[in-house]
Amino acid sequence: MAETLKLKKKWRCTVCGYACNADEAPESCPECYAPREAFVEE
Repeated sequence: MAETLKLKKKWRCTVCGYACNADEAPESCPECYAPREAFVEE
């Protein structure tokens, strides 16, 4: 039985460079506290 692998998106903070894998950008950056709008999808 094959498992379905759900890939998450990679997000990067344009202020400090913090990167994470998630379905959507975090509410704010855990490193520099920039708002969600500062994240870009890679």
